[in-house]
Amino acid sequence: MYWRRRALVLGAVLVVLIGLVAAVWVGWPKSEPQASPAPSPVGSAVSGLATPVSTPSIVTGPPASSAPATPAPPQACDPLSVRTGLAGFKKLAQGSAQVFKVSLTNTAAEPCVLAVAASNVAVAVTSGKDRIWSTADCPAWVPTKTTTLAAQQAYVFELKWPGVRSTGGCKTTKATVSAGTYVAKATFTGSEPARLVMLVSAN
Repeated sequence: MYWRRRALVLGAVLVVLIGLVAAVWVGWPKSEPQASPAPSPVGSAVSGLATPVSTPSIVTGPPASSAPATPAPPQACDPLSVRTGLAGFKKLAQGSAQVFKVSLTNTAAEPCVLAVAASNVAVAVTSGKDRIWSTADCPAWVPTKTTTLAAQQAYVFELKWPGVRSTGGCKTTKATVSAGTYVAKATFTGSEPARLVMLVSAN
């Protein structure tokens, strides 16, 4: 009986202890997992407050002029670059006038200024060694002209031979030349002369 009572007492004490432990466990505050704090928007704040880096200004001089350079004015034609030409009738009746066409062509690759005057242009008519007619007897027979010729451009002018002889002082004879062969020659000082053969026939 003694041990039974003792066992009952111990059982009652054990039940009380289990109850106390259960009550303490239930009432003890449970630790809640704490949420991690949201990251501070340091990057955004810094980027919003950052001072923009200023681009260094580049100092430039005044814009270069786009106007084309003024070309140099044409120079006087080089006589070696001037080709002389002579045209006219190859057959003439005795007493008829001949109208020569003298051409001066710029054969250079650049424009040049051509000056035509009795000092550098002449036309003469001969028959063998006989001098018949020449502009050297009258400078007024040569037209004076200054013109600019482009490359390969020609200046053409006319000279009239009345079919008679000439003498100094712009004088000519009244008698017409005889029938026969005559040669006209045009010269431009410094260049090769041009020739034209003419046959004068009797009426």
